[in-house]
Amino acid sequence: MTARIRKISLYFKASLVAIFITTLSYFSIQGAVGFYLWQEQDKDVRRIMTTVSEVHNEVIDVLEKLNQLELKTCSDAHNLMMRKLLFTSNFIKDIGYLEGNTLFCTTGKGRLTPPFTGGRTPSLVTNEGLKFWRHIKLIILDNSYVSLVIRKGNYNLVLHEDAMHQLIEDGYDWELVYQKHQEVIHFAGEEELYSIPEPTLWDFLSSGDSHIVKRCDDQNAFCLGVKLNPERMEDESAVLGLFTVATSLLVGLFTYIICLKALRYLYSNHHRVYKAISDDSFHCVYQPIVDLKTEKIIGVEMLARLNDRRGKITPDEFIPVIAQSDHTWSFTKNMLKKAVSELRQVENLPTDFKLNVNIFPSDINKKSILDLITKGKVSEFDRVLVLEVTESEELEDSSSLNQLRVLREEGIQIAIDDFGTGYSNLHQLRKMNAHILKIDRSFIQEMEDASIRSSLIEHIVAIAKQEGLFLVAEGIENSIQHNILRDMGVEYGQGWAFYREMTLDEFKTMWESS
Repeated sequence: MTARIRKISLYFKASLVAIFITTLSYFSIQGAVGFYLWQEQDKDVRRIMTTVSEVHNEVIDVLEKLNQLELKTCSDAHNLMMRKLLFTSNFIKDIGYLEGNTLFCTTGKGRLTPPFTGGRTPSLVTNEGLKFWRHIKLIILDNSYVSLVIRKGNYNLVLHEDAMHQLIEDGYDWELVYQKHQEVIHFAGEEELYSIPEPTLWDFLSSGDSHIVKRCDDQNAFCLGVKLNPERMEDESAVLGLFTVATSLLVGLFTYIICLKALRYLYSNHHRVYKAISDDSFHCVYQPIVDLKTEKIIGVEMLARLNDRRGKITPDEFIPVIAQSDHTWSFTKNMLKKAVSELRQVENLPTDFKLNVNIFPSDINKKSILDLITKGKVSEFDRVLVLEVTESEELEDSSSLNQLRVLREEGIQIAIDDFGTGYSNLHQLRKMNAHILKIDRSFIQEMEDASIRSSLIEHIVAIAKQEGLFLVAEGIENSIQHNILRDMGVEYGQGWAFYREMTLDEFKTMWESS
């Protein structure tokens, strides 16, 4: 997969996630806003039903007190008692005394002359025997009202019919019903509204429309259904819709940015390397080291390689990531364990066969390297273990030099890798007391051009002879380089002129056939 295709793939995946989150956010916000409005609506309905219950209880209480008087005439004492009860009432506007269908007196008019006879069928008769008449036009204290009349026994009570409208805000559609046995009877408001089912969770998520709230006064069997009227709340609905869309888009954009950043990290070499360390998915390959005079294999350098489901990661890419992490020793230890285990499978390796393993200077400085001897790790490889260390300022520390001394005393050889390219000087070389110098491939590649850089090889050879060190030349690619190095006195070499890096099976086949 090319870098361009990978980049497009990341944008595409981030976009898909962002679209999904935006959609989910839209419905979630819409549902949350709808549920919040429904809860606020529910609070209003509960408040209204509390008032309805108070009115109903007051009506029953006054009617019971009046009917207990057992008075049959409209005497002054009788009228005085009715006026006292009216005065102490919060909701009742007038009280009348009847016998049969004849109204004899009221608190507003006093004794009627002549008495009023007549009446129509009540709108509702409750389980308690209360009779309700709606839309009755009455004149009370010279004012005309559309009234609600409630009767029980010999008395009726008058309430303002508009009182219910005053309790409910203009933005609501509503219906007040009475539940008589299994029957729901319309009492006031918009007919059939109460028959609308209450909302489910899906209703909140799938629709921004208003939803009905139903609450009942179980004691008195009155129930109220209330629903927001979208036509009366067009401006509020538009604002809420705009808020939902805008918020969803912002959430989607934020998700896209975070997701793209996360995907870039997940697809980065940094994450791939850390995951490979965690999964222990690095594998070993081996490049033989040969004697330049006899061309016989005297050992191998173990090289770590990484292939994951997205392809290969080169050492130049993963080594710096590991070096900057806290996992250098665990990585080295696991690779050494794999190499030792694999080379045990190769038969007839000579006792002086060398296994070269690269070591991070920081692991020497931190004393992690002493795990090789303190936990009996040296004995696991019964040939010669060579630790290749790149020159570093960290190795100037006396503690680090002491770690190298302890390792040498245990029979482990020390090789200075990439000599001449880094922090190198003769003084440090002597303090490290190494066994082997490895000439960096950059010197070898310029030999045929007789460059100034390649001319330094002779000086490196002279230093090695003076200090009693063996030399290994890296990156030998042809016979010309091979012959020149051999004639200079370089003992060993490795490179494609002899063998490429190979897997364990390839090395076993080559070794056994030779």
